[in-house]
Amino acid sequence: MTMCRVLNVARAGFYAWLHNPISARDKDNQRLLALIRDSYSLSGGVYGYRRVHGDLNEIGETCGKNRVGRIMQLNRIKAVRGYKAPRRISGRPSVIAPNRVQRQFTVVRANQVWVTDITYIRTWQGWLYLAVVIDLFARNVVGWSMKPTLLRELALDALMMAVWRRKPDGKVIVHSDQGCQYGSDDWQRFCRANNLAPSMSRRGNCFVSRAVRCAPGSSGRGVYVCPGRFRAGRMSKAKKSHWSCVSWKNDRQFWRLFR
Repeated sequence: MTMCRVLNVARAGFYAWLHNPISARDKDNQRLLALIRDSYSLSGGVYGYRRVHGDLNEIGETCGKNRVGRIMQLNRIKAVRGYKAPRRISGRPSVIAPNRVQRQFTVVRANQVWVTDITYIRTWQGWLYLAVVIDLFARNVVGWSMKPTLLRELALDALMMAVWRRKPDGKVIVHSDQGCQYGSDDWQRFCRANNLAPSMSRRGNCFVSRAVRCAPGSSGRGVYVCPGRFRAGRMSKAKKSHWSCVSWKNDRQFWRLFR
């Protein structure tokens, strides 16, 4: 046992390694890797190590998030990243509509506050633009619209769907950013005609669109991004239609953000 003597290790330890080269820690990491791959696959490849760690905690695993991140890094598992929006400088409050929400995103009844936003979806035929309206009470998507251009009709159609589906009795606050679609005269006239109260935050306030972008997603980085680009506009629209009615409303990570 010259090697044991040179390395100053016990012979029993050498034989234990010889008969069992994979440690208990490595075996447990392999077990966690299978669970991590399941969570990653079910998310469509958009979950990072923090959200995967949240999924593991929900099923009773007690590992740390740094351990999950290390396992994912060693096995080249990483979240699909959306485009990175340019950083903008904060501006003054809106002169078109006051901020009626004031970051109070917890409401006590339905049809009290709606939030709306627009995001981009990349396809092989170019960009598609998706506008959604979400009721903050139940975090449900109540209206949505998708078009190949960023005209004001994109936001108006989503709001029109929300009004048609919900038919609110009282006044509803519609909160948005200071995009040109929400500052248009058509938007203001539609809100007045349907008993809606427009609300805008100052430019560069990320808390406004976070209520919407965390629902659509991890890409806000924007909405959920499936691996790769969609091959055609119709396919993209069909998939987003399904996701807007199912995934955004039922995703566990979305609900956790508002607890």
